[in-house]
Amino acid sequence: ALRQSLSQLYKRIYKMDVDPVSEVTVTNGASEALYCAINALIDPGDEILVFEPYFDIYMPPILMAGGVPKFVRLNAPNFRIDLDQL
Repeated sequence: ALRQSLSQLYKRIYKMDVDPVSEVTVTNGASEALYCAINALIDPGDEILVFEPYFDIYMPPILMAGGVPKFVRLNAPNFRIDLDQL
């Protein structure tokens, strides 16, 4: 019922057709959502770019999924990606 209601809300407010079965996921919070997304996308041995500084919640699901973190430091003051580091 919740996913159906969210689908109808998106239709009414954003004029979007969203399938409540295949396009709406409800989680208990952002940490669970992030865990589910990471585990759905990472296969064992996948190299994962992790931009430092990073939020501490990222590493556990990456490691549990068998991902291999590859750290890229973002430096002050602009915290931009240095393509030479990649």
